[in-house]
Amino acid sequence: MVKKVKNLYLIILVIICLVVIFTFYKIFILRDYLISYQVACDPNTESCFILECDQEEGEDCNIDESEKYFKLVEKKAFNAVKCSSGDVNCLLCQGNEMDCTTTMCDPLVEENYCSDLQFQ
Repeated sequence: MVKKVKNLYLIILVIICLVVIFTFYKIFILRDYLISYQVACDPNTESCFILECDQEEGEDCNIDESEKYFKLVEKKAFNAVKCSSGDVNCLLCQGNEMDCTTTMCDPLVEENYCSDLQFQ
């Protein structure tokens, strides 16, 4: 009976180690996870989110006009890592890129603060 319990513990330990190794490989080596970030948006052509600041919370409200409007991009980390720090177009979804979504502001969602552009 004791030998069966030891074997069970050994099997559980091996499974836990395999899960940890697989997770480490997937996250740190392959970078196979989604990241989400804000990208500049043109309020004249797109329905953009508006960055709101809360002075009561101590937030800095000196926002540059180009940083005030944004859209959300979600893509795989291994695709975003390839971009140089100043290449904004690289951060956008490319035509053949899978698992990449761009979220524009929807004025029908109550929590969203959107630019005034209304599509017809």
